[in-house]
Amino acid sequence: MVVRSETLELLSQQYRRHAEECRRKAESFRNPKARERMLTLSEEYDNKAKQAELYEAQPKRKSRRLRHRS
Repeated sequence: MVVRSETLELLSQQYRRHAEECRRKAESFRNPKARERMLTLSEEYDNKAKQAELYEAQPKRKSRRLRHRS
């Protein structure tokens, strides 16, 4: 099966999208505690995005195959 790279979304992009969605939803909340919780979630997603970006920036390693001894 061939997967086209342009259709793949990086994990960091997914986290950023979730963070933005949380911020948008928070704007519509009337309850201050619920709004604050959604904004906290957005910050957590932003932090996860930063971590994912660091991981994504690392050079790709070749996988090692274990050799079985005979």
